[in-house]
Amino acid sequence: AAAHAMCGAGGSAGAGRRYRSGTASKGPVVRGKNICDDYDLRELLKDWSKMGVSFMGAILLAEGKDTVTEYNIDRNEWTSCDTVHGVTGVIFKTTGDGWLYLMLTSNGFYWEHASGSYR
Repeated sequence: AAAHAMCGAGGSAGAGRRYRSGTASKGPVVRGKNICDDYDLRELLKDWSKMGVSFMGAILLAEGKDTVTEYNIDRNEWTSCDTVHGVTGVIFKTTGDGWLYLMLTSNGFYWEHASGSYR
């Protein structure tokens, strides 16, 4: 929920742009592998391809993260293992058409496209 609130503060979709939200309050959730079969998302990606829009950055958002750090005295090295849990999402910043937010919840996938800053 915190990740969604952070993302949702980014702004709204511009006129003429596709916008789809799959939260329980805003519409159906696209489940599992079906995100690739979502017509609106595929059309958005096709339009971006035609316009030459690509991704220039990505940010991982998560409800929580556990980190275990260990030191190996024999090799004189530190290792860290991060486990991300809860609702998790990725924000993809584009080269000219806002951002795409993909989120994975226990109920399936949610996606959103909007312009403006995601902060």
